[in-house]
Amino acid sequence: MNLIAVPWLGLMVVPLALAGALLSVVSPWMAEGVLGLADRLMQILWWGLTQASDSNYAIVHPAHPAPWVLLLTLLGLGLVLFHPAIRIRVVGLCLFAPLFLPAGSPVKEHEFQVDFLDVGQGLAVVVRTADHTLLYDAGFSNDTGFDIGQRVLLPYFWHQGITALDRVVLSHDDRDHIGGYASVSREIPVGQLTVMPGSKYLKDASNVACRSGEYWAWNGVDFRFLHPQGDGDGKENNRSCVLRISSPHGRVLLTGDIEKSAETDLIALANDQLPADILSAPHHGSNTSSTSEFIASVNPKEVVYSAGFRNRFGFPKPAVVARYKMLDIKQWNTADSGMLRYRFDDEKGHYQRWVYRHEKRRFWQSDAVE
Repeated sequence: MNLIAVPWLGLMVVPLALAGALLSVVSPWMAEGVLGLADRLMQILWWGLTQASDSNYAIVHPAHPAPWVLLLTLLGLGLVLFHPAIRIRVVGLCLFAPLFLPAGSPVKEHEFQVDFLDVGQGLAVVVRTADHTLLYDAGFSNDTGFDIGQRVLLPYFWHQGITALDRVVLSHDDRDHIGGYASVSREIPVGQLTVMPGSKYLKDASNVACRSGEYWAWNGVDFRFLHPQGDGDGKENNRSCVLRISSPHGRVLLTGDIEKSAETDLIALANDQLPADILSAPHHGSNTSSTSEFIASVNPKEVVYSAGFRNRFGFPKPAVVARYKMLDIKQWNTADSGMLRYRFDDEKGHYQRWVYRHEKRRFWQSDAVE
């Protein structure tokens, strides 16, 4: 809007206002007419700015541009600012267009990408296939206005060029898993919301409860809920939606906050479906979870704790860390590593890992703990 507002003010409103001020010394009635015209022009501008600010396009969040897009934009900027020919300047403006094109998917058919976001004490995981995006849990919010949805999730979606979520799974109703959902759903369309049995979100008939055995496939990638059975029972944590994502290139198991009794049920009822390359640590590494039997059944190569830096619960607990270490399983904590990205694709024949604080290191950060 500055492209319109600055010339409007500089070429019309300000000159008329100065002329009116000078005329007030000579002829008050002429000054009144000139100042009235300046006021009218200002009202028109203000009306236009108000209409623009109320538009759905008042704020545009382009995805993080690729290097070639930045080069084209810089070339276009140079042409617009320095080339004397109008038609060449128009060409320069056209070179800005790739900045506003939809971002392409980072993965191909039969491949998938999993991002464990750094949301402090809580959980938020984004799963992408060639044409679809799923959000598993939405981090924390509190009554003071702190909201992971606003501070982390939405900036992440904008940066990645994600404009819609095909499905959101809220594993259970704890605030550190659902807190950011409200702000995300206000800004980004959600195709389907899936929640635990008995969730408060089931008051809306358009939402559904997760059930063991529910299955769907996106772009050759399989998604299956392994828990809970039926309507679930007992503690809310043990009604968490447990989701397995799998393809020919690997498996990921997302466990919410399940505890020992739910782990025992999974071993009894779905033991053959538990093995995974990457495991989200049940209940952030609490002593009530990650039994030796469960870890052995999943047999992961890596486990991810989504926990807050120096959190008041002391997660992950030393005894839990020791159990994974005993089996030589690589351990990551988002409090130390930042975001973790796993890409399951054809190029390497196995998954690839990307660690935010290793790749985007700042001088004040210590080494991520493995």
